[in-house]
Amino acid sequence: MQQGIEGTPLTGSNIPVRKKLDMILNFLDQGTLYAMGAEKQSALRTRAAELIAELDRMEHTFLTVGLLGGTGAGKSTIINALAAEKISSTSHRRPHTDRVIIYRHELSPPIDFSTAEIPFDEIIHSRDSIRHILLCDLPDFDSIEEHHRAVVKTLLPELDIVVWITTPEKYADARFYRFIDEASRSRDNFLFVLNKVDVLFQDVEAAEGYGRLSKVAAGLTENLSDQGISGAALYVISALEAMKGEFSPWNQFTAFRNLLFKHRDAKTVAAIKTSNIEMETSALKESLKGEVLVVDACVRAVRKIVRELKSGSPPVCAPPGVLVPPTLDSELHRRLTTGNRGDKALTGPGYLVWLAAGYLKRTLGRAEQKPPLPDPEEMLTAFRTCLEWSRNRLLREMMKENIPERLRERVTEILVEEERIERLRIRAAEVAEITLESVQRPGYGLFRLRQRTCYGLITILLLIVLGGEAGWLRLISEPGMTSIFELILAFINTVFSAEGLAALASYALINIFLGFRFFRRYQKFLNRRAEDLVKALSKQFRSAWHTTIEETAGDLEQEADRLVQQITAASAEIQPKQK
Repeated sequence: MQQGIEGTPLTGSNIPVRKKLDMILNFLDQGTLYAMGAEKQSALRTRAAELIAELDRMEHTFLTVGLLGGTGAGKSTIINALAAEKISSTSHRRPHTDRVIIYRHELSPPIDFSTAEIPFDEIIHSRDSIRHILLCDLPDFDSIEEHHRAVVKTLLPELDIVVWITTPEKYADARFYRFIDEASRSRDNFLFVLNKVDVLFQDVEAAEGYGRLSKVAAGLTENLSDQGISGAALYVISALEAMKGEFSPWNQFTAFRNLLFKHRDAKTVAAIKTSNIEMETSALKESLKGEVLVVDACVRAVRKIVRELKSGSPPVCAPPGVLVPPTLDSELHRRLTTGNRGDKALTGPGYLVWLAAGYLKRTLGRAEQKPPLPDPEEMLTAFRTCLEWSRNRLLREMMKENIPERLRERVTEILVEEERIERLRIRAAEVAEITLESVQRPGYGLFRLRQRTCYGLITILLLIVLGGEAGWLRLISEPGMTSIFELILAFINTVFSAEGLAALASYALINIFLGFRFFRRYQKFLNRRAEDLVKALSKQFRSAWHTTIEETAGDLEQEADRLVQQITAASAEIQPKQK
């Protein structure tokens, strides 16, 4: 729906009584009444449809608007701007300059003027925005033929509104004011339009343009006062701008268009008030009062539960103390300990121990493919209990208010356990995966340095033992190739001796012991990280719990709002007051 130049469509739906009937009929057709029997609903539906049909007949009345101006006043452009589409052309006026050009909507009935002597041609259009406005493009009043002015004078009594159009170039034309003086009808419905004002602002500063406009408007107002028309409704416009969707600050086209719509609605309302439609519509709405009260009571009960859920007051809806179950805790530990590469943290014998442990797990069948994370069953069970409590509490509150069973079932469907629990299950699985993937690998530089230092010291001690006291003292006192060669011979002799084999065995055992100790320290470190991960996941689960509770409360609140909208659609004046 276009706005601005398009404005609000001028159809019967803008009439308050029609709006009420449409709302009532639409509400009845939805089949969402809870306190009213099927027979009464059918009777109400039939009568509402009859009233709408009767109203349709009344709404075929037109607001007949005559546009009167001299040659080149821009009537065609104004008609197009009112329709927000080009429906008028200067070719429509020629060559039949003595005929009235009538612009009528394609779904509106043909014209039936009471005066048969009025020659006219019809232009059929499809613009719904002006469906109930009959636009009459009258012959130019400044035509040289007297017959043209006679046609205009004959049509004036048939018009609801006469729009007198002039321009900055022709506003001082004496024939314009003389023709106004000769008009044989009340001047209460005269509107005056100064079109093509944009020419005053061409090629000049804005201040100078406004000065020109002020001078022209003052002159036009003064001339109208001389004709006895004081306080005339004068609209300064540029229809050409309006067609382009461009509105200068001085352009009053939108106000002019809205005034025509206001006159159209006023004419139809006056016709409706002379009938009993409004009274019968009020009676229909009154019959819906019981429905309003039922929905009002239901909404109060729903919003009471919503407030309790949002405030966290029900202890049964508080998150359980243990959110991460042991099965999930164990799986997180397993993934963290098996998913980290030991070569990034362990070195030397420690790395060999890590490889051996991995081999044993594979051999024993414990290194299977990564299974999906277990569900937090304790949390899901607690959430099920919360939903059951909320559903039973809501049912008790609605039964206190005597809410019909059909309406109770509709509202409590929102608290369907399996659907809500599945939402929490999916949300928990997502946050668990995200939390696990977000774990950053720590730096192991210092840990690896400590390992290398220990292994290096043990190796130095082994070399000292294998070289013997004499060999090392000779190397220290007489450094040189000879001493080094003798030390190497001492290594070889000692390695194959009982003392050397004992030293090598001790060296191997110490390395294995240290490797195992570093491997265990690495495992403890991973376990601490897993515990931190469990704490972070527990926090995320708690957030998921509260999010799901708030989502459930929000869905209940939305259902309450929908109920209010439905009932107010049927009776706009009977609105339940909600808190």
